[in-house]
Amino acid sequence: MHTTVSGLSALPVLNVAQPSPAPTDVGIFVPPARGRIYDMELGGHHEATVRHDVENCLASFCAALDGGDEDAFLELFRRTPISLNGALPAHAQADLASLYRILAPPVHTRSVHVFHNLQIRMEGNEARYTAIFQRWAAGGSPSCISIGYFSGCMTAGPQVWYWTRHSITSAATGRRDGI
Repeated sequence: MHTTVSGLSALPVLNVAQPSPAPTDVGIFVPPARGRIYDMELGGHHEATVRHDVENCLASFCAALDGGDEDAFLELFRRTPISLNGALPAHAQADLASLYRILAPPVHTRSVHVFHNLQIRMEGNEARYTAIFQRWAAGGSPSCISIGYFSGCMTAGPQVWYWTRHSITSAATGRRDGI
């Protein structure tokens, strides 16, 4: 019986000596004005690599919120409509700044975002994604503050992945968007 999961085969793998691929450092997504630039066009990318790249972008989003870095948040989403609980997307700088203040923890509170169950679907040079997130209060007695869904679309272009849509939906307020 042959099964596949996300395009990966469950058949046994033969241990055949093959030349090692050239090392590729895709690192963690850093907005172009702040860090290295990578060639992200999809020509030779495989689904696992795309998944890794999307994970890194979502991790940068979570790090901007957890680290209280409004500038990084604004830079990540400067041209991207973001929807919170199905509301009309925010995409103007003032709207994004207001959204950041809603999403980011208060200065005196530390929190950690964790996301999992990431699903990716490729359509041309776009990666549609959905994931479950949890936001935890960090401290002496960690507690879960919220649970919800991230969903959206990223496009691979010359040198970077960029968001074309991102939504955040609380599990208490609605269903996640499908991919």
